[in-house]
Amino acid sequence: PVTTLNPGASVNLKLGFKPAAGWQGGMLRNCAAYDYHASGKPLFGSQQNDRACASIPICRRGDRDPRCQPPVEKKVDLILKKRARTPVCTPDGICTFVIDIINNG
Repeated sequence: PVTTLNPGASVNLKLGFKPAAGWQGGMLRNCAAYDYHASGKPLFGSQQNDRACASIPICRRGDRDPRCQPPVEKKVDLILKKRARTPVCTPDGICTFVIDIINNG
């Protein structure tokens, strides 16, 4: 389907690849380029960055190649504490607090 993206917007695509029988390579390289002619839009800015490529390893079940391992999930390990700075709020409704953010990892 035709997709229009606003400046700075992105879209995730799920793509599948199946190499031809007997193919012995270890990587697949996929490239995408913006086609001004097909879009009907005039040239804009530098055309040097209107193309991008990504390479992915071909992995088989049980591969020990580090490129075939799932990425390490990054986790935030913070402790957040909120405590009142004064025991009661002011008559006009202002309450003050101290918020401690502790890096626990």
